[in-house]
Amino acid sequence: MEGKGEKKPSTSKNVVNKKFVETTRDDFNEKKNGNMIDHLKEDCKINSKSPERLSKGSSESLQFSDSKLKKLKSGFGQKIKDIREDIVDIRDESLHSLIEIKEVYQEKAEQKKAILTSFTEDEVRNLRKSSPLAANVTKQMNTLYMSKRLSIVRCSVLGAKNVNMNLGNLRAENVFVKFSLGLERFKTRLVPTSSSPRWMETFSLPRQAEEDDNVKVELFARGSKETTILGTGFILLNDYNPDTETRILLNLEGDLQEAQLDLVLWITGVNAENNVEDATDQLDDEYKISKSLRNISDVGYLTIQVVQATGLGSTKLQGSVNPFCLLELENQFHRTKTLTNIKTPVWEKTFNFKVHDTFSVLKITVANEKMNSPQIILGRAAVPLSQLLNGKDQDMWINLKDKKLRKAAKGDSPKLHLKVHYKFNQIRSAIAAFKNKDEILYEIPKPKFDRPVLVKNVNRIKRFLPKGSTITKIKQAYTDIIAWEDPARTVNYFVFYMFFVYYFQIWWVPTIMLYYLCKNYRNRQKNIAVSRTSDVKNEVMEEDEDEDEDHQDGKHEEKKSLKLSLDALQTILLEFQEGCGSVGSYFERISNLFYFEEPFLTFLFCCLLAVASLVLWMFGLRAVLLFWGVNKFTKKLRDPNPVPTNELDNLILRVPDFEMVEDSRPV
Repeated sequence: MEGKGEKKPSTSKNVVNKKFVETTRDDFNEKKNGNMIDHLKEDCKINSKSPERLSKGSSESLQFSDSKLKKLKSGFGQKIKDIREDIVDIRDESLHSLIEIKEVYQEKAEQKKAILTSFTEDEVRNLRKSSPLAANVTKQMNTLYMSKRLSIVRCSVLGAKNVNMNLGNLRAENVFVKFSLGLERFKTRLVPTSSSPRWMETFSLPRQAEEDDNVKVELFARGSKETTILGTGFILLNDYNPDTETRILLNLEGDLQEAQLDLVLWITGVNAENNVEDATDQLDDEYKISKSLRNISDVGYLTIQVVQATGLGSTKLQGSVNPFCLLELENQFHRTKTLTNIKTPVWEKTFNFKVHDTFSVLKITVANEKMNSPQIILGRAAVPLSQLLNGKDQDMWINLKDKKLRKAAKGDSPKLHLKVHYKFNQIRSAIAAFKNKDEILYEIPKPKFDRPVLVKNVNRIKRFLPKGSTITKIKQAYTDIIAWEDPARTVNYFVFYMFFVYYFQIWWVPTIMLYYLCKNYRNRQKNIAVSRTSDVKNEVMEEDEDEDEDHQDGKHEEKKSLKLSLDALQTILLEFQEGCGSVGSYFERISNLFYFEEPFLTFLFCCLLAVASLVLWMFGLRAVLLFWGVNKFTKKLRDPNPVPTNELDNLILRVPDFEMVEDSRPV
């Protein structure tokens, strides 16, 4: 009995030790650094007061506590060591960020100093009379500084090639490019490291002096603690013609590698006399019908003289306006110089555009510029090239619209005076309509989720879908016919169905479409066709009127929803919004194709339908499908690097949708 009694304390001791170790392990993972020791002391006191613990000897208790505390002390020390390392890393990153901020402020200070030192003594003396603070950049200095500008360097950073990522001990997570022109700086966004990173970012740098004849380009790799330069290159501005698009593959030389940077460069806004020669007669001769097959890719050219603008103004501007005019056609970009303190600027600047697609849109923007502040848009306009006369000079006064191209711009009826000469070859234009569009070489703003845009895109799709009442009527009519509610009606539909199925030929489809087009063209000629975009215009006006109210009424709801919503939900809604817009735009393009919104494309489509009807009538659908399959499956054998094309889709994409029609509609 005594032997059994002596084993009980050891058993209870093991149980207590087991519980102590388990609770200690769990609490070590849960408790914070400061509370861990206090918690262990309390557990030791509780265990020491238990009857099992009192039955043990004091020496065993001390040995047990010392061994456990040593183990816990070593683990806790490792934890403190890790925390110290994290603190050092955070401190290094903070110092790295502070160094970058300090560099930015130093650059801004140098820019202000250069502004002050760029004026003559007489200019500074005159400016000091009206300004008690000579060190500050006054409005007069700002205006005079912009008037001395030589040009604007616009650059698109597409990507890089042959970037060597073996950087030794540096663990680079991101790469970026830095551009320097005089005292002006631009840094691209950070992108993940790879051998061929992509930025697709566009920016502009002003050139203030003749000495600033090169742009310094630097490629950096950034890690968690340091930033290393990978390569450096220079763009010599005097080697490139102004107002000309130039694609450059710039070599970046460095100690670790030789990378290449893919750039698109424009030098525009030149502060010089107009030196464009008038050679329209010679150029017109190159686009005659007899010379259609010489250079098929050269469809035409467009010469625009920006004469003047009138009635410019804005509620945000207090009298002073520094306007400039911006012209964009596909990847081509032109800009006038900035005139200061004037609401009726006269530029009289001539620009030349190469036309590769006669159904593209000329985008015009008149904006106000002020140094160290964002530009303010004074007016915009969109002019489809299909609305210009071929081979004739035009004197145009264009009404400027607001930023959304729906209402008139603010001001005293702002207008822009242009002199236009446009010439293109019809056969080359017809061939180009079936080709893929040119690659976009500039930055496209990323779309943002907007509830009014989502509602508008959904309505664009619903416009082409049958309404619920229409579907209900069709179902009821089908039920009545099958149920022989009206025997005469049922017999008529039955006979029609039998004859149609028995005699139907596939070439009927393009023929019926061709008949529908002829009917629409006849209605258009008689001026009895109702504008289908009138409903769109009314809806847009209602949306514009309700948009401010929606934003004001929904401010609090929007804040709450943004706090509660998830990024995944926003991404899904954004994809749905853009998808609805794409589908609605495609339906609208097809509708405009049938309603002669672009007569040339519609006539081209008519010819295509006539040829399709003739081929299907002569050879049948089976032969056409066989020919199409052989052509598609053997394309790789005939061309090692085939370009996937869809001629019919390319033709439809040339037709403007309802939104584009509204953009170009005069005010």
